[in-house]
Amino acid sequence: MTPFIQTNFTSAVAWSLAASGILERQHSGTLIVIGSVAGDRGRRSNFVYGACKGGLAHLIEGIAHKLVAFGARAVIIKPGFVDTPMTAAFDKGVLWSKPEAVAAIIARAAERGGPVIYAPAFWGLIMLIIRQFPTFVFNKLNI
Repeated sequence: MTPFIQTNFTSAVAWSLAASGILERQHSGTLIVIGSVAGDRGRRSNFVYGACKGGLAHLIEGIAHKLVAFGARAVIIKPGFVDTPMTAAFDKGVLWSKPEAVAAIIARAAERGGPVIYAPAFWGLIMLIIRQFPTFVFNKLNI
């Protein structure tokens, strides 16, 4: 297993399961996990990263389904493009968000959101459209 998968999936699974066990025993609380819109559909440019984030999102949705019976919640946050030092070299456009805006969405989700929150919300519509493309069309897109 590559260190990338260990960091982006395996370790996140381990702490998510541990945290969900605590929330289940205390019958309250919210598990917030940061995923990515990249997990919504496999793409040639980042398929390993997307697979990690997609698997993580399914795990958190399942944990949310389990925790509801215990009065606790789990939320997967799926940001789109975020203007951070890691993305400093990228050209920015209208789809980019500031970290403060995403942080505000996460704070609101901790209070009442879930189980899936797109940050910002317009990414939910974008990814809904992208997931609907038939494979033969999607394979022609350079995204």
